[in-house]
Amino acid sequence: MLASPRLLRALVLFAGSFAIACGDTNEPADDGGDSGSSDAGSASQGSATTASSSAGSMTGASATDGTTATDGTTVSTTVGSDDSSGGDSDGSSDSGSDTGGAAACGDAVEIPYEVAFATYLGGGADWEHARDAAVLPDGSVVVVGGTASNDFPVTPGAADGSFGGGGGATGGHGDSDVFVAKFTSDGTLEWATYLGGPNYDRAYAVEVDGNGDVLVSGRAGPGFPVTAGVFQTEYLGNDSGFYGLQNGFIAKIAGDGGTVQWASYFSVGHLIRDFALDDDGDIYAAMTYQPGAQGTAPWLGAAVANAYQPMRHDDSESGVAKISGDGTQVLWATWLGGTGAESGIASVRVDDQERPYVATFTDSTDLPTTGTGVTTSNAGGVDLYVARLSADGSALEMGAYIGGSGDEYFETHAIGLGAGDLFIGGGTASTDLPTTPGAHQPQYGGGAMDAFVARLTTEGTLVAATYYGGSGNEGPDGVSVTAAGEVLFTGETTSTDLPSTAGAYQPSFGGNRDAYAIRFGADLDAPRYASYFGGGAYDNGRGATLADDCTAVIVGAADGAGFPTTNAWQPAFAGGPDQWGNGDAFVVVLR
Repeated sequence: MLASPRLLRALVLFAGSFAIACGDTNEPADDGGDSGSSDAGSASQGSATTASSSAGSMTGASATDGTTATDGTTVSTTVGSDDSSGGDSDGSSDSGSDTGGAAACGDAVEIPYEVAFATYLGGGADWEHARDAAVLPDGSVVVVGGTASNDFPVTPGAADGSFGGGGGATGGHGDSDVFVAKFTSDGTLEWATYLGGPNYDRAYAVEVDGNGDVLVSGRAGPGFPVTAGVFQTEYLGNDSGFYGLQNGFIAKIAGDGGTVQWASYFSVGHLIRDFALDDDGDIYAAMTYQPGAQGTAPWLGAAVANAYQPMRHDDSESGVAKISGDGTQVLWATWLGGTGAESGIASVRVDDQERPYVATFTDSTDLPTTGTGVTTSNAGGVDLYVARLSADGSALEMGAYIGGSGDEYFETHAIGLGAGDLFIGGGTASTDLPTTPGAHQPQYGGGAMDAFVARLTTEGTLVAATYYGGSGNEGPDGVSVTAAGEVLFTGETTSTDLPSTAGAYQPSFGGNRDAYAIRFGADLDAPRYASYFGGGAYDNGRGATLADDCTAVIVGAADGAGFPTTNAWQPAFAGGPDQWGNGDAFVVVLR
């Protein structure tokens, strides 16, 4: 549990609006779910179901009493690296690695996207949802998430062909396995595998390394199939309530989905929500602490020996650890926190000088800052905070707050690097967030929560910031940034008046809650692409990926029929009980 009432308030506000809180509060709302029945294994491509909608004119969100702050804004001076997250040398991207088409793509005022494919993905016995995706140079897409279905459509020769379960160390959410699936560029399921033990296991993040192998992280229970020789073979987690006994994990799967090359627990908190790769294939994992662990990680003492912050201030702290690409050792680690409470949620990207950027949200007022203007202090309540560490983790080189007088938060993937700057996004209840001249939406749209995205120099000074929200509530997730500074994110919304662009796949709200996709240029002025994605059920976007060739991917879950499918491998919803928006996973690829 988070120690700070204000941090809890930020999570509760979001959970109350959307019933999908951030999980570290041990609420079922994180991404619980129950559904996913399907004839996926026999479903063929085709069966296009398009959303009925009106013409996609730009309609701005209603403005309330927001303010526009001009202090602290600067012209970007290309400080630092314009390398994007991950540094994957094969050109794969889950937040922007160079695949060659960014300049031409970024020049368009609006992107004339067409949906290459949009599909459900699920088994018939229970729920699925997807949390992240990576795009490979050949246009194929790797998707990860969690499933409670014992008939998820795994393929012959999969690394793990059978569902776990039955371990007895779960909470109210029951059993779950990780799923990893790869689609070809035309939407055919190339391979799919389970990854899990007898308890609750689920993936949150994916990257593809220079050899085409797939790395995945998330949460795991006792009995997760770790391999010999890794840095932590022993379960050392804590009781996560609704999810049962939980520990972080990270694993590498061969690019053909056929073998687990290595898998390790990561014992500091009960999950790894985000990680990044450098050009050498080493891993930078977001590190958070929750009390109640069953033991101390054997690698921690040596890893923090030269750390910027070797000791935690309290029981609510964030940080980052660098792990060797072969999974055998933690090279270094550091905590990152102030005298208040930091969230158990953190996001990380790494630049081409192997310097990690770590984001969290906090009510601490004494975290170090390096920029000028509005990013130098906590503006009130819970603000986002981002820092850059040195390549060896021994020094803090940059720090910045972003927020207003209300509370800010994010769910999983919140930051990216591009155009020489840093981009960060999340949700806000502040009506006075420091937006900038020329922003797409300078004022708060309404409801309990708006999405927002901000651009900072790599020294922490605000360059641009905008709200994105309508008269209802927006829950953002999956910020992705290309090397040119193009930004994509997704989430869920109850607003019927979100702006959509002329080429939107679905310009109108489908009902209940819809997923959405919004793409901005580096200036955060007019949307390059904006569309709803949803039918009459509860549809929620949980991850987004924007490759430098303009390929855009959103993934998430739909808890009923009516999600708009096109060229679908699985065109129909499988079925299953409604549980917090989970049902079948969905995958949408735009080109």
